[in-house]
Amino acid sequence: MSELPRHIEEQATRFLRAGDLSECDRIFCRALQELPESPYHCALRLKFTNPPILMANYFDVFITEVAPRFKIEAVYTEMNGFDINTDEWCCSLFAYRAYGGHADYDWLAHEDAAGTRDLALRDFVLKGMEPLQIAYGSKEGQRAEFTDAREIAGLLVVSRFQQLVSRAAALTQNLRFPLLSTAHEYDFIAEVQPKF
Repeated sequence: MSELPRHIEEQATRFLRAGDLSECDRIFCRALQELPESPYHCALRLKFTNPPILMANYFDVFITEVAPRFKIEAVYTEMNGFDINTDEWCCSLFAYRAYGGHADYDWLAHEDAAGTRDLALRDFVLKGMEPLQIAYGSKEGQRAEFTDAREIAGLLVVSRFQQLVSRAAALTQNLRFPLLSTAHEYDFIAEVQPKF
């Protein structure tokens, strides 16, 4: 892999911190478009098709269940390792008694409540990116000449997940604290502030 994906991620990070997820998306799309055609270029025309209200309801159920246990200071949603779990893309929820900020993300590994573990809340299954799931699972997609496209498409997946989370967060009833989001193994972490 070249340094291109890392450089593109660094370029997008300042927009991520400013909450401009649309610009992050544009940066990743431009970078992917400039690469030779690959199985990952289908990402350019795909998005998650889950209705944001369903994700908002999922967040509200989690918050409602956790809130009586402790004062929530942050919630985090993480998409599964989508590049290796090509059969189903989904996300899980975690709650924290303390908000740790963006300087060091180690705090996200030490949740105080997890939806699947503590509440038996099923993961939220993500739909709409199935052609890209096929690309990640294919032998063709594993070819060395597609490595940069694979990595940049991954950043685009994360960005589109974060955009879905942002749209859903605007529809929640119970969000009173920061909501962070990314995918497993990514430090490209977005934050949505509560609407109240």
